[in-house]
Formats: sequence, C-alpha cells, structure tokens
Amino acid sequence: AAAAGEPLFRSAAFDLHLAGRTLTWVMESCRPEDIQGRFLLEVVPADPDDIPDYYPEDNRERGRLSLDFRFGEYGVRFDGRCLIRRALPDFPIRALRVGRRWRDEAGERRRELATIDLSAAQRR
Repeated sequence: AAAAGEPLFRSAAFDLHLAGRTLTWVMESCRPEDIQGRFLLEVVPADPDDIPDYYPEDNRERGRLSLDFRFGEYGVRFDGRCLIRRALPDFPIRALRVGRRWRDEAGERRRELATIDLSAAQRR
C-alpha cells in the first residue's frame, strides 16, 4: 500500500501526502503504541466564512476547522506501516495543521504539530 500523491511534509514521526482532496499519513515501522492518542488535523480555510454552518460556530471564530480523530477511525496497519487517509473539506484551504498527541512511557503528555502552507498552491 503505497502513499499516493504529492509529498507535503516529512518528519521523524510521519510523512504526509496529498492527492486531490485526500491526505495520507504514513508511519514507517509502526508499532501499536505509535498509534495511541489523538491525531491532530486543523484546516485553515482561505476565508473563515467558507466553513459550513453545520460545524459549531467556534470554528469560524477561531478561523480554522478542527477535524481531530483517533487512528482506529481512519487508519490501517499494513506490513509494519500505519496508513491514515482523511478527505479534506470541499472549500479553498490556506493551510493545514497536522500532528498527534499521546502520553510517553513516563505518562507525560506529548504533542507534535506542524503547519503546512497551501496558499501558494491555491488548493480547492
């Protein structure tokens, strides 16, 4: 199961690819403990008014749409890798904030977060 699409981001924890309106996270050498906790996905629209009314009002007030999720909702383990696919909303997007939250072995909360600017690409 290869990641399709244009590479957007690379880190020690995961790679991120975009094909059309679908984001794919790829985690190599993925162990069960690597997928614990929540994955972070915030979409920053080109215009906050583009966020549909069926999302809570606080999304428009903050100027971004939070679509956080758990691995089990959108991910699969395959051949030692973890793959997560999420469709993006259908409005112009200026940036993405992606990452994950988890507790380390000592019980401390950890968080990784990266911001990816999509405004130059004028994605729809």
